[in-house]
Amino acid sequence: MRIISKFKDYYDCIQRYAFDDDTVYVRNEKEYYFNPQERKWTPELPGHLGLISPPYAPRSHISLEKFTIGFCGTIYPGVKIWKNDSSQCHYCLESFWEYLEDNKILPKPWKCNSKKRIKTHQNRIKAEWDFYFKPWKNEKAFLKLRTPVFSFKVGIRYTTDSICTVNPLLNEYEFFKIFNPYSAYQEIDMFLNSILTSPEPEMIEISNENLLKKKGFDEKSFRKQKKRS
Repeated sequence: MRIISKFKDYYDCIQRYAFDDDTVYVRNEKEYYFNPQERKWTPELPGHLGLISPPYAPRSHISLEKFTIGFCGTIYPGVKIWKNDSSQCHYCLESFWEYLEDNKILPKPWKCNSKKRIKTHQNRIKAEWDFYFKPWKNEKAFLKLRTPVFSFKVGIRYTTDSICTVNPLLNEYEFFKIFNPYSAYQEIDMFLNSILTSPEPEMIEISNENLLKKKGFDEKSFRKQKKRS
């Protein structure tokens, strides 16, 4: 696969070892912004994409950014946690919860010192985040956007400042935590040669007259025959 792009991503290095001119990935970045006043996307999204926003995630007292990465037919929910001038991305409960424990920022009920109640509260929040991190399939969004990769940042209440980016820089999201460079390159190559090989079929409207002819009828088929006297 040959990649044509204005920026370099973490999996581009594999082109040295698996270069193939037969498949070309034109990686042009394009952003869609949601306008909460007019309640529409600018520019307009190419049709309804389905469930591309992440499922419910509980509120937290730490600074984090919820997002999803659409990658080769699958949606991967993630969070980016900010601390001072650095950030970390997480795609699974284990690494996310470990980060909270190491930084001593596990969620606690307001004004509560009961260890039992704190533990119950944390287990409930942990289960909700476990649900949040579960990936799911949605090839419809990829077919509409005609891309193997996109990202979706959720604004306030899934409206304000929400951005859908086609062909984003995956390195910024630390997506190598899910797919190493070789696996990411191979997945994109296979997706381009299977799911995105042909354009989405268009519905062709056929007139009633042509439809009747196709079925073997003519203009006399539905007329009542005169009775012979």
